[in-house]
Amino acid sequence: MGTSDPEVRAAALALLTAELERCGARFQATGSVVEVTEPECFSVYVDELVRVLRHAPLSEWRRAVAERVRIGLEARTTIWATVERPYEEVAPQLRIRVVSQRTAERSGPIVGRPVAGDLLEALAVPVETSVVLVNPAQERRWGRPPEELFAVARRNTRETEPFAVRQVPEVGFDLAWLQGGGEFEASHVLWLDSVMELPAGGAVVTVPTRYHVLVLKVEEGVGVQELATLVTLTQGLFESGEGPLSRNAYWWHQGRLRAFGVAEGTGVSAFAAPAGLLRRLPGMR
Repeated sequence: MGTSDPEVRAAALALLTAELERCGARFQATGSVVEVTEPECFSVYVDELVRVLRHAPLSEWRRAVAERVRIGLEARTTIWATVERPYEEVAPQLRIRVVSQRTAERSGPIVGRPVAGDLLEALAVPVETSVVLVNPAQERRWGRPPEELFAVARRNTRETEPFAVRQVPEVGFDLAWLQGGGEFEASHVLWLDSVMELPAGGAVVTVPTRYHVLVLKVEEGVGVQELATLVTLTQGLFESGEGPLSRNAYWWHQGRLRAFGVAEGTGVSAFAAPAGLLRRLPGMR
């Protein structure tokens, strides 16, 4: 097509803005995400839209953008048609989605529980091209205890959402990336010790977006430089990736995650790491 990515991105934003204004929607562009707040709440990730346009004829761009807006504006009808169904019909579709506290507050009431730091696990149902977070009213209508719902959702996610453990290239050390390409990729961090073999010291984990789980095993030879590289990658993905989740780091140890923050724009010295982790990293003492 001969059109560069910056040009495609500019065109995507212009077409999206024009279409939302035509529909009378209220919205705000924040970085790579356009947040629509009225008449329905939904997000459009510009990078995702760019990928669609890049593979479409120029004559189809306006129609493609209009279709994405239509799906967002009509999502509520599809959502309620799904979640109003009996629990026995919805149960096979239940999933766990890892969300940030920020997303949970913006989404309204959801059925979720804390994981660590600013992360929660939430009950979700995939609907067409969207993922619906289950709300408390629907949970009450199903009449099932939360423990059962989360157990079913976890099992479905583990069994049906594919992923692979790959190595991040060109970093000079072992840094794993859980890669699957689905909407529930980050959820696999919740059962990380079932996903890969971990040393006694566990692993430092980051979840910058819902498509990225980075895992640095705490073992011999891992120290300041490796953590600094992980921080840099995490900050970059959080700022520019689709579906941003958290800029923080987490220590997976003894079957659970513990959060420790990373100050914005700083290096490894900004880690407020747990003492137990520091003792296992000679270069960080």
